[in-house]
Amino acid sequence: MNVTSPEGAPVRGTTGPDSGQPPSLPQALESLLRWREGAEVAVVGALEDISLEEEDVGRQLAEVSRQVKALAALRAEQEALRAGLGREQRRLELEAVRSCLADERRALAERNFLWNAAARLRESTLQERLADPETAALIADWERLSSTEALGSLPFSYRQARAEQRDKVWSRLAPLLAAANAPPDLRDQPALGCSVVLATEPAEGRPETLVVVIPVPATISKEWATREDDLLGFLSWRVVSVLFMLLREIDALDAPLRSVDLHGSLALTVWLGDHTVPEDLQERTLDLFQAMTAEATELEYAAVELYAMWVSPGLLATES
Repeated sequence: MNVTSPEGAPVRGTTGPDSGQPPSLPQALESLLRWREGAEVAVVGALEDISLEEEDVGRQLAEVSRQVKALAALRAEQEALRAGLGREQRRLELEAVRSCLADERRALAERNFLWNAAARLRESTLQERLADPETAALIADWERLSSTEALGSLPFSYRQARAEQRDKVWSRLAPLLAAANAPPDLRDQPALGCSVVLATEPAEGRPETLVVVIPVPATISKEWATREDDLLGFLSWRVVSVLFMLLREIDALDAPLRSVDLHGSLALTVWLGDHTVPEDLQERTLDLFQAMTAEATELEYAAVELYAMWVSPGLLATES
């Protein structure tokens, strides 16, 4: 192609070494081509980076999805555990009651062994002192001086002197008789806490049954008449006395009573369905127990601290 120069001379479309300044359009097109190639490389690189990011995000989403599923499974597991907390609590409470009663029975049996040993030692010591001639003479003097036959006809001064002599004899005999009548002394032993567990059934509304559980072997109820005096017997009798005082207070002495074996411990059940039960039954019972323990010298000497506590009747269930 021919073009005309500004001076009017023809110019060819191709250039050569002597052609002068090249036209600007080819340069522009070539520059645009290089731009496109560079832009293409940049875009391809960006797309590759995006693909890598997409793959990474995909992996993250897959991990998040896995975690969501794991959390959902964990939530379901915890919800199931939460739903079973009541049943598990009941199971553990029943197990705790059973275990504590068994532990207290064992501890009381050990303390009862010490009680019996101390009682035998006291009896042996008492027999030795009674066999002592001096003690025998004091007893004879006491019996003689305590006789009131023909004292009324004697002068007052004689009667007064006799009374003074009798008091002197008694002052020497009194410690011996006090030791003979006192319970075996285990007050140097660590204090042993034991619980009498009580419940009324049903748990709400008008009570129909009263349950009293004593931490002693259930077989004691079959040995009332033949069992020798020991700590377990005294403790049981004390609790039974409180129970009958309570029944007398609420005018229910004729209520049917029976003893049962509750996991090895002695349980007394009283049917109150035919009687009017006062609303303050629990408070009255605790007051009677407190008064009893304050008077129970044998428990004090045995270093046994007896407590009464009310629980839900479900905790005294006999089923395993």
